[in-house]
Amino acid sequence: MKELSGSLCIKNLENVNGKDEALESKLYQKSHLRSLELVWSCNDGMNSQGSLQLEVLEGLVLPPQLMGLKIEGFKSATYPRWLLESLHFENLESFKLVNCSALERLPINTELFRHCSELLLKNVPSLKALSCLPAELTHLSITSCPLLMFIMNAELEQHDQSENITRTEYLASQLASIWEVDSGEEIRKVISSDHSSLKQLMTLMDTDMSHLQTISNAENDTTILKEDIIKAWICCHQKRIRFIYGRHIGMPLVPPSGLRRLDLSSCSITDGALAVCLDGLTSLRDLSLVEIMTLTTLPSQEVFQHLHKLEYLIIRNCWCFRSLGGLRVATSLLDVTLISCPSLDLEGGADLIPSVLKSLIICSSVVAANLFSSWSGCLAGLNFFSMFGCRSSASLSIGHLTSLKSLILGGMPDLCFLEGLSSLQLQHVSLTDVPKLTAECIGQFRVQKSLYVSSLAMLNQMLLAEGFTVPPFLSLQQCKETFVSFKDSANFTSVKHLRLCKCEMRSLPGNLKCFSSLTKLDIYDCPNISSLPDLPSSLQHICFWVCERLIESCLAPDGESWPKIAHVRWKEFRSEL
Repeated sequence: MKELSGSLCIKNLENVNGKDEALESKLYQKSHLRSLELVWSCNDGMNSQGSLQLEVLEGLVLPPQLMGLKIEGFKSATYPRWLLESLHFENLESFKLVNCSALERLPINTELFRHCSELLLKNVPSLKALSCLPAELTHLSITSCPLLMFIMNAELEQHDQSENITRTEYLASQLASIWEVDSGEEIRKVISSDHSSLKQLMTLMDTDMSHLQTISNAENDTTILKEDIIKAWICCHQKRIRFIYGRHIGMPLVPPSGLRRLDLSSCSITDGALAVCLDGLTSLRDLSLVEIMTLTTLPSQEVFQHLHKLEYLIIRNCWCFRSLGGLRVATSLLDVTLISCPSLDLEGGADLIPSVLKSLIICSSVVAANLFSSWSGCLAGLNFFSMFGCRSSASLSIGHLTSLKSLILGGMPDLCFLEGLSSLQLQHVSLTDVPKLTAECIGQFRVQKSLYVSSLAMLNQMLLAEGFTVPPFLSLQQCKETFVSFKDSANFTSVKHLRLCKCEMRSLPGNLKCFSSLTKLDIYDCPNISSLPDLPSSLQHICFWVCERLIESCLAPDGESWPKIAHVRWKEFRSEL
């Protein structure tokens, strides 16, 4: 066992009875190990007590050559001695803490991190401060650490501005509007995720918990009105803002200048603290801000003009976020994703978005009527655009997006028309749950490579348009029609690959032979389909996943549908996606 090498994960450490038993593992002798995960899985019983876990961790003395260490499920507030010894590890490059409920700070041993390039902290709810970050750090990830509150001293005097930070009436109206798209599914998820952070902070405030209880009840009680859920969250969030801005001493986040990737999620960082954090990160390539409810704007142009290598930006579930700040001068930025940012104002057009952008995703937001017309000329290089779960005007203009190759629209209950569509040469199009798109608009689509639709009626409308050719890949997904049939007069000879995904149809169309060039058929998560019709002789590959009744029908030699697929060269059946 001394020759163990590579990566090792030791789970269920709650079953180890003490330090002596842990010492028997003699991990310190396994000099060829490069990364190690130590995992406690049980949260109940005596074995989950922090004192016993500390004893076990003391006994698991690790080899000094280790390059990666992950500790998960540790309940003690104290680190083992070997983790505090200045020269125990010779070359530790990655350090991760996951689900460690009692730790309040990182190890004070700075020598431990002298070569560390990756630091990941996930669900460390008692963590209150970050000591000096490793100088060689290139990737910093902080997730679900609610007591980490990054704020500058100068901002502490602005605690009376909490109402302006939240803009409660406007936020409530935006959330209520987005709620209608999916019956509140997405908003409920975010509030449920934010509940644990709010609970921990409000426990420290010694304040009325009735609104927090409403949020808790809403997770299982679907009768609670959306207005009451949104109001309860806003009231709790206002208390959070007052608590953060009411502190006596600020706490900046100052990563080393060589940082390449920064992921912040479910913690608190203010506008000023984010500006200080990003200032001078000339090597930063990826920036992700998720569920940062204290953030209202990105930093100014003065900060972004130095981020010469920033390529990817994700802002998700930041409900009070309303401005992209000086992002337009980030001249290397290629990919922007904005998800569930209901307060964000995108009407500034060319003053907001870098002209070099290649990919833009906007989800669960409210978009203005002039969203793209105000961006005319500044997104000429955009080749991928996705908008999902958004409220919008009846018409959007996209004709000036002359480089656009991929267009994804889904969950758009208000959209009726896309101006300038006929001028685009699209390669990939996805239209799912866009019920109001007019026949005139649908008839203008020209797609070269792949088409995803959720309505057979929409596909048939496209087929009626003069000059329309079905692309080689065709997918019918999330189709709610129980009986489906392709038009006999339609020309499907160009289709090589057909996919049906999460459809409610009770049987497949009987005329699949009209797909005379079909080589691959995928059927994913269509539980009502129980048998196959006659299939084209050109078929070479079938994939049936999570279709229990259909898969049973296709089993050799006695399955009802087996004779129809016996000639198919490759057959793939799975019970899970």
